[in-house]
Amino acid sequence: MAIFAQIMSMRILLIYHILSQQPQMGCWARARRREENFPIPAKLRRAISNPCGRAAKQHTILSERGLGMTVNTRYKAEIWDVMQLFFSKFNDHQIHCVIRLDTRIDKSRLKRAVDLLCDAFPLLKCRLTVEQGIPCWEDAGLNSDSMVFLKTAKDPDAELGRLICSRNSERIGPQLTVFIVRSQNADTLCVIINHMLCDAAGFKEILYLLCSIYSRLKSDPDFRPPAENAPRGTQQILNE
Repeated sequence: MAIFAQIMSMRILLIYHILSQQPQMGCWARARRREENFPIPAKLRRAISNPCGRAAKQHTILSERGLGMTVNTRYKAEIWDVMQLFFSKFNDHQIHCVIRLDTRIDKSRLKRAVDLLCDAFPLLKCRLTVEQGIPCWEDAGLNSDSMVFLKTAKDPDAELGRLICSRNSERIGPQLTVFIVRSQNADTLCVIINHMLCDAAGFKEILYLLCSIYSRLKSDPDFRPPAENAPRGTQQILNE
């Protein structure tokens, strides 16, 4: 299985890199040109040919009367997002973290910190959807009310063992869940993120940012972190 995963990862990366080198051509035209020497499965071709673009897009639907209705903001689903969705058939598809504290968490401040984290990294409150056969991340209109939960437990380890197996639904959202497991004297955080959004190193950065926001809000309730606009595409990996 590990060898198969590596082969699939390299194949997807190679295909995506080849197609991304000719920006003057449409994705479908590039796929058709390359298909003669390097056949591309239809499902993978649909995943690569993503019209959502690198930046967020807000779409407008026009009715027969010419009235406009704005729908939720959508973001590009990168090729690695699609690959992780494929591998979810074989593994847990989530990244888990347990943080043991010697004190109590301020739930209200933590929820505020999660909301600000989502403002900086909007994919956390998105759901995976399909637009004209192409996967995109769509803002699901969620907030910390559906992401942060307090669980009081006499046996915190048993509760953690149950919560750590929780899964975020990419189709419904959100993509991040934070459980506060409260025992008699202290709290433990159980944080779960969808692997489609980041790897373990990226998850660590998200946790650092969440903790930083939480600490900063104590002294500066009006604090807002800058938006995270770093690219998530394959080119970022190749550049490094």
